[in-house]
Amino acid sequence: TSLTKKELNLLNKINRAYYLPEWCSVDDYVKILEEKGATDVKTEDWSWVIAPFWKAVIVSSLRPGSIWGLLKSGFSTQRGAYAMLLMLRGFDMGLIK
Repeated sequence: TSLTKKELNLLNKINRAYYLPEWCSVDDYVKILEEKGATDVKTEDWSWVIAPFWKAVIVSSLRPGSIWGLLKSGFSTQRGAYAMLLMLRGFDMGLIK
């Protein structure tokens, strides 16, 4: 299944914020492992375990002291905080697992 233009745009924004390489699917990772000799590869979606962490980080960053700390932290940290919002959006869309 191909990604939509909206999905690709979101992934590209996350890549720029985190300096990540191009994304690939879980199936792509399985294929790579099997090409390298792995057998009986099993996958499982644990994103439901991570989602509360992203939301907790975002909520805690909205506290007055946290906002001040973020403003003083510099561009890279601010970019990472923005990327957290993008990651959560991707999770809510079912794009990121």
